[in-house]
Amino acid sequence: MRKIFVIGCTHFGDSRILEYKDRSGKLIRPGFSSIKEMDKMLLDNWNSVVSEQDIVYHLGDVYAGTTDVLEQLNGRKRLVLGNHDNGKDKRLWNVFQKITSDRMFPDLNVLLSHAPRLIPVHGKWEFNVHAHIHQNRSASDYHINVSSEAVNFTPVELGLILAERVEKIEKQEL
Repeated sequence: MRKIFVIGCTHFGDSRILEYKDRSGKLIRPGFSSIKEMDKMLLDNWNSVVSEQDIVYHLGDVYAGTTDVLEQLNGRKRLVLGNHDNGKDKRLWNVFQKITSDRMFPDLNVLLSHAPRLIPVHGKWEFNVHAHIHQNRSASDYHINVSSEAVNFTPVELGLILAERVEKIEKQEL
């Protein structure tokens, strides 16, 4: 059975990501000796959970520089553009089946976006699955951060993270 996965902010091939620090001065991706090492771990983690028939929504900031990793990633890939992505990049169009600015799943009550979005008061969605904020916590329990750092550099199954979040919220309401 085909599954739907999400992940964002992989920054494949982008050596600058290894130098990024949070507000406290800590590296956001410590422990990598090179961008090749990071790319290999991301590739291995991705392919360990995603099969060829699965769908993966990448929530932006895919790559920079040069990397051969994109073509090696399992699954049917779709991209929600991030602030570091170029929507006219032919390489992205060759790798991703669809490229959009966001993706709504009305039946799941969820919006996929690159950056966190405000939850509408009379909303069309209840949850916002996003990336962009790397290792930082999301703004609310209705926001779910799937930046690479937040999901152990591994795509996560959309249905599972939504079920876990609903369960967490229901426990808080008791």
